[in-house]
Amino acid sequence: MIYVDQLRIWPTKIRCFKKGSCHLFADTEEELHEFAAEIGLKKSYFQNGRNLAHYDLNKSRRKHALALGASELEGRELLAKWKEIRTTSIAGPVARCLVENTGLPDNSQVR
Repeated sequence: MIYVDQLRIWPTKIRCFKKGSCHLFADTEEELHEFAAEIGLKKSYFQNGRNLAHYDLNKSRRKHALALGASELEGRELLAKWKEIRTTSIAGPVARCLVENTGLPDNSQVR
């Protein structure tokens, strides 16, 4: 299954992300790379070292991903999915740390 999180606007100098960005991630790395190629992302855009294995998407690529069947996750659903895949080969050490140390023991404050 393929997922995207919420579009967020971050301070950036990267022109294509000025209107917001989000993450594209999946249950397996194979699914992730196949879907990324389908929406025109280069494998060199793949990020796996610092966080959950993912690709960054701009607003238009996110829209394209959703049109092709990606599921949108946010809040508790997003944290639950990260927790579910944190022990798989595509979850990086920071993703595991973020999930385990959210500061929200019951996730009640997550929107």
